[in-house]
Amino acid sequence: MALLAPAAAHAESKVTLVPASGGAGTRASVTGSDFGKRDRVIVRAGGRVISVTRTTARGSFRATFTVPRRGFRRLPVVSRSGGRRIVNIFHVSTVSDVGEIVSRRGRRLRWTPARGAAGSAVNLEGSGFPAGRLVRARFGAQKVATPRVDRDGEFSALVTVPSLAAGRRFVRVKAGRAALGFFFRVLRRPAADDGVAGGTPRDGGDVPPPAAASGDPVIAAAGDIACSPESSSFRKGLGTSSRCRQKHTSDLLVNGRFSAVLPLGDIQYECGTLSEFTRSYDLSWGRVKPITRPVPGNHEYGTPSGCTPGRASGYFGYFGAAAGDPARGYYSYDLGAWHVVALNSNCSIVSCSSSSAQVRWLRQDLAAHPAPCTLAYWHHPRFTSGSNAPGSNSVKPLYQALYDHGAEVVLAGHDHHYERFAPQDANGARNVARGIREFVVGTGGRNFHSLNSPRPNSEVRNNSTFGILRLTLRPASYEWQFVPEAGKTFRDAGAQACH
Repeated sequence: MALLAPAAAHAESKVTLVPASGGAGTRASVTGSDFGKRDRVIVRAGGRVISVTRTTARGSFRATFTVPRRGFRRLPVVSRSGGRRIVNIFHVSTVSDVGEIVSRRGRRLRWTPARGAAGSAVNLEGSGFPAGRLVRARFGAQKVATPRVDRDGEFSALVTVPSLAAGRRFVRVKAGRAALGFFFRVLRRPAADDGVAGGTPRDGGDVPPPAAASGDPVIAAAGDIACSPESSSFRKGLGTSSRCRQKHTSDLLVNGRFSAVLPLGDIQYECGTLSEFTRSYDLSWGRVKPITRPVPGNHEYGTPSGCTPGRASGYFGYFGAAAGDPARGYYSYDLGAWHVVALNSNCSIVSCSSSSAQVRWLRQDLAAHPAPCTLAYWHHPRFTSGSNAPGSNSVKPLYQALYDHGAEVVLAGHDHHYERFAPQDANGARNVARGIREFVVGTGGRNFHSLNSPRPNSEVRNNSTFGILRLTLRPASYEWQFVPEAGKTFRDAGAQACH
């Protein structure tokens, strides 16, 4: 499948790699455009020559190669022609269906997945763009919402494929005068019944995963995830029966066709250093990094005893633009019909008070995005029956702002158990008509905490099963399912209409 941008897009030489991620044995295509006419081209993958050819009269070329069976996690793919050298990177992992284009000047754009139906989510990640410029993206003739480039020249955004007929559609991404483009294959959306059978939760039982239509985003969430690689229970990332189960919960994510993965803080123990991230988290949940939208916990800021308190440099260094501005750690994006808000509940570091910059931003963001349904997530739960019961009063202003704007769902971690609450207001009063349903999902793999007496409006609790929360975000409702790690039987599932 040739992936050449229209000639008018930009005259700068560029090379597209599709797929740009996958396992050993994957067949990948390298396509160059806007090179010299009939120039000699040499393409190498991992230092091995895979193609010697010439560009066409239009300055384009194409080569294919097979990813070698061993020896690489990041495979450099180098294209040389007429004094021009462009390097693409193929990431050897279980995540596939990723595309990448790189320009001669070093601008890089990756998109995940490389195809999808109208209404599905696509993750765009760019680097080498002019700092501070607004990113503008078009699917064909239709604009999609995008962020600004950060001070390091990077941006990350989840965008929704607009309503387009099936087929190849050119996507143009521009910031200032810098532009890159690629072809995205819009898939035919199958007919499906999006209706939700009632609004009554279904507790327990072996409930199959919701059958989501292609256009309905499905997300996965959990917090309190990866043990320190120095832990005696780490055991080369495989853990024990009751600790360090991050590899086993990550197996639920890989090839799960999720639109986004939401780690709910305390993502990497003990101190959240970059070294810990690369030696532990990256081997497990890092396998779905391209679709990850994290929030920080207290361990990311190095606040536990024995750590050096800091500014979560390991966390922001590992996730880059996907984690938002390092001075804030909060951001928002859209998924289908839903508006999603990632917040920072480390309130002693980034204030959560009613007059704080974070709460002012939150209220402005919610007012600017009056979506039919809204979900928010952070680390410290407002309500919990766990070891930090009754919950954090510091995050009450966040919860109140969301309640005032009619939000549906809040996700949190911190306490290492699973718990679902009935819809409540910020004071904990049950309110089915307007309340927010909170899920505590501290089951990412580190270990379990004890449970105290159930708090008011707590409907389901479990502190013996690691797993993830799967949410299907329908246009006017949502469905949830707790999915346990392999071999476990606890489940919780249900459905609810948006306000």
